[in-house]
Amino acid sequence: MKLSHFVRCPLTYCMIISAAGCSIADTSEDGTLTFEGMWFEIDYPANFMAKGSMKSDDDPEKYDSATFTSPDGAVSFYVCSAQWYCTAEDIVLDQAIETTVAEETSEGRNRAVKHFTIEAKDSSYTRSYQDVREQDGSIRWVIGVTYRDLASYRRYLDSYQAFKNSLRQFAD
Repeated sequence: MKLSHFVRCPLTYCMIISAAGCSIADTSEDGTLTFEGMWFEIDYPANFMAKGSMKSDDDPEKYDSATFTSPDGAVSFYVCSAQWYCTAEDIVLDQAIETTVAEETSEGRNRAVKHFTIEAKDSSYTRSYQDVREQDGSIRWVIGVTYRDLASYRRYLDSYQAFKNSLRQFAD
């Protein structure tokens, strides 16, 4: 069965993977941990492995992006939220092994939201992201999910939505 090429979810998209060298708060009552990036915080399931990805230019001990991977490795959540503009260099398409299968941009008065989905050429995974940019180019953040198959995506959908909705961004 072919995976759905486009996974659409509320205002924030996420991807999972892992964290190291980052500040992680204690488990809350709802079974989540809080990952503290340089300019953001986000809650993720306590049984996921968190890993910082892109180090912050402002503090090499902190991160502008991170991944959060499920215990079975079937799904990963991702977030990139720098102080103002996240480059998201850690999720760039690898044309040798991946292809973009869906892309759609919607524009509002002050922001553009690009949804895009990337599939491995060997069909071993799919990645879907939401890339949010202010029209004046001052702010950009990205959130997404990588999943092995549609069944895995559906199994972790509630956790993914809670992850997306928990993003808290900071400025100086």
